[in-house]
Amino acid sequence: MAEQDLTGIWQGLYSYGGLGDHVGFTATLIDSGGALYGSTHERDPHLAPTSLEASLSGRRRGRRVSFTKIYEAQDEHLLPIAYEGNLSGDGTELEGTWEIRSPPLSGRFLMSRPPRRAAEAEVGETVRA
Repeated sequence: MAEQDLTGIWQGLYSYGGLGDHVGFTATLIDSGGALYGSTHERDPHLAPTSLEASLSGRRRGRRVSFTKIYEAQDEHLLPIAYEGNLSGDGTELEGTWEIRSPPLSGRFLMSRPPRRAAEAEVGETVRA
């Protein structure tokens, strides 16, 4: 399997373990030879319509992906969050778990993006227009 480049815009959801709430987010990733950098933007489910922004950094090794998300807000309740997941074979979905170590809290997440060729074709059409 060829290495997947994760650079791009991803749409995602995360959930809290045992709770029915799902939080949507948008992630912008830059993949530089397996080193991941980027940011996320999401609505705070408890303080709507407040939005939260975070930076992320991590690694991609084959289909295994791990990164840490750190919220930019200066709030003692917004601790770093560790994400670990597996990339689908076609590189369009990333699914796994997230965890805050103290106090212990965890859940699941799913991120997706359009197939690479479709996204590249769309960009090409926009450039030609």
